[in-house]
Amino acid sequence: MSIPPNPFEAGIIRPITTKLTEKERSALEADDALLFDPVEYDDAIVGVLERNGKRRAAYDYDRLCEIIIARNGDNVKSEDAWTEAADFVSYNMVRGAMYMGDCAPIVLEELNEDTWTETGDEEDVEVLSIANKKWLAL
Repeated sequence: MSIPPNPFEAGIIRPITTKLTEKERSALEADDALLFDPVEYDDAIVGVLERNGKRRAAYDYDRLCEIIIARNGDNVKSEDAWTEAADFVSYNMVRGAMYMGDCAPIVLEELNEDTWTETGDEEDVEVLSIANKKWLAL
């Protein structure tokens, strides 16, 4: 099974391939986009999306986990550290964003053929294309 085409590509304003600048951060905040704190999470932003007329920051799930592991001083190769970081991101960021409204950040997981097969082909799955990569909206 192949990854489906991207129905949301027109909603992508631009990918972010370098660290978000203070000017870009201020512009997002001026547009009422909500960002995760602390600012160190900005390193996980992979793009800015527009949904329902609102600009939203899109974060890389794995990069958020790496930032949390590093902040905690754990080894990035430790399975326990990844489990703890993944639990934090899933509960506090992905789940928390559901209660933040239309301007909430979106957390994305990079897709490849293996992860798509694990995910299945549910109709309500959102697949986005940013910087030539496919992402699953969590």
